Amino acid sequence: VVYYSLNGDEWTKTNFWMDGNRHVCEWGESVLCREKEVLGIDLTDFGGRGTIPVELKLLPLEVLRLSGNSLEGQIPEGLCSYGQWKELNWWDIARNDLTGSLPNDLGDCERLKYIDFSENELTGNLPASLAEMKDLITLNVADNKLSGPFRPSVLDGAKTSVEDIYIQGNRFSGSFPSLVGFSALRVVHADDNKFSGPLASLLQEMQAREEFTISNNLLNGEPFKNITVPTSAFDAPDTMKIGVLDISHNRFTGTLPDFVGFAERLRYLDVSNNDFGGEVDFSFAGLTFIEHFSIANNKLTGQIRPDSSFFVGSFVKFVDISGNQFTGVLSAEVFSNHELEVLRLGGTKYTGSTLDARLGELTKLMELDLSNCELEGTIPSEVGQMVELKRAWFNGNELTGTIPTHLGKLENLLEVDFSGNQLTGAFPEALSLLPNLKSVVVSDNNDLSGYFSPDVCDRINVTANHVSCNLEGPCVQSPEHCGR
Repeated sequence: VVYYSLNGDEWTKTNFWMDGNRHVCEWGESVLCREKEVLGIDLTDFGGRGTIPVELKLLPLEVLRLSGNSLEGQIPEGLCSYGQWKELNWWDIARNDLTGSLPNDLGDCERLKYIDFSENELTGNLPASLAEMKDLITLNVADNKLSGPFRPSVLDGAKTSVEDIYIQGNRFSGSFPSLVGFSALRVVHADDNKFSGPLASLLQEMQAREEFTISNNLLNGEPFKNITVPTSAFDAPDTMKIGVLDISHNRFTGTLPDFVGFAERLRYLDVSNNDFGGEVDFSFAGLTFIEHFSIANNKLTGQIRPDSSFFVGSFVKFVDISGNQFTGVLSAEVFSNHELEVLRLGGTKYTGSTLDARLGELTKLMELDLSNCELEGTIPSEVGQMVELKRAWFNGNELTGTIPTHLGKLENLLEVDFSGNQLTGAFPEALSLLPNLKSVVVSDNNDLSGYFSPDVCDRINVTANHVSCNLEGPCVQSPEHCGR
């Protein structure tokens, strides 16, 4: 029944299914048996299509994995309530095209430990019967179309067992509830929903969870308002378990705490795209394990310290402080971390600072944003050593001199913006011939020269407005007085 319901003749991995000369338990690793009794089916990424056959309820399954196929229709009612799935502990139907609501009798599979229904088109809310489960460890219903309030009460039976909750990418709404009391809960991902109102339990979540992400919602209020920072982590070594915190793309206000001393396990921090304000103390040297640091696009102030751990930490790869009101001096120390992959400093007022040649030592850097930083001086030729660079923004500064010809060595470069500077000389032909380059902006540089051929203009999106008469080509908007 399973073979024909899921169009077995089209499977990409058939094993020995339907081989009449073999016992069903000898059909390959996709059939899980114990003493010649079928206890599990694993058809992950088999290329199957069709609907889930209701006849599966006749098998005393412990494991059912049908993820990564093209299954359609609804999850049949009665699979759990029939009674043969009392020992089912793993049910994975992720990455299909299933529709409809979660079955009301889901809680009758009371021994379930791992539920993965993610990446489908499921609607409705979580069924109340989930509360019957007492052994649940992982609930993953991410990337569906579930809606309504998220009610933790549906997991009351698993308060001491559930470790991971993934509800991101749905349409849950209303306030985000407190999860205090879920003693084993380590991971909560609730991004990309429609939660609104204050997030009253953030302190508790940071104390109890290893990962807490709720980005891209409609939350507001001051989530860090009542957080008291101890003098050092040694005063309260178990205060915070949080390693991943992402509350970006909401409407939060208030100030940011000094995460050092009470969240030293942080390796991923993203509070970007909110309305946080106030002065930031850039003494983050205690964030020893930080890998991803983003406080971008808020209303934060303060003076950048180049020795902060988000620049020079041993593990940091991603730094984004752009879109704030910071000031500082752009010293060579900022470029001393050779593991950096993304560095976004746009909008930081490094008034009068110049670009040090050590910038070229960031050979793993893929994205560089130095836009609107009030930088002076020239672009160092050593930038041509940044062989992984894909995107670079130098626009909105007071840079002078020529565009280094060495940039023509950056074969991975996709886009670069030099606009709004005082650059002179010829635009490097080698740069325009880069095989992957898609976008070049050179507007508002009055003394650049060179020629963008029709072929280059067809292949690259060149923006060249308010430029010198000496810069020519079909994609150059020449000033009227040039007579072209």
